[in-house]
Amino acid sequence: MQVRTRAVAVAALGAAALVGILIGAMALADAGTIPVPQGEAERLGGGDEQQAALADGEISQDEYSDAFQRTLDCLDEASIPYLVSNGLNGKPQYTAGPFASKGESDAAKPVIDACYFRHMRGIDVASAAAGR
Repeated sequence: MQVRTRAVAVAALGAAALVGILIGAMALADAGTIPVPQGEAERLGGGDEQQAALADGEISQDEYSDAFQRTLDCLDEASIPYLVSNGLNGKPQYTAGPFASKGESDAAKPVIDACYFRHMRGIDVASAAAGR
């Protein structure tokens, strides 16, 4: 009987903790920010603006939008064509191209990757880790 009572108590505490976590996650969603685990900014890398967005432990919608725009500006500066659309989650996404040939696409790939890493990768990783 005591074992059963303890099991019920542990289950109740676990359920209460889960409810607390869910309420916290909903509050973060309402605040419009993405949490960044402590110490992750340096590991995620990227340029100065991205590091600044990650450094305070959360990414606001404005910081996300700015990073996305800086990524597109980087592609523009390199004369790399791209298309912007909305993803399934409602966030904007871009696709590099169209390119005239596979060779042109292959030549652009290092620049595309560098733009993404410098301006957006860490923010995307933090967003994915937060489940958004």
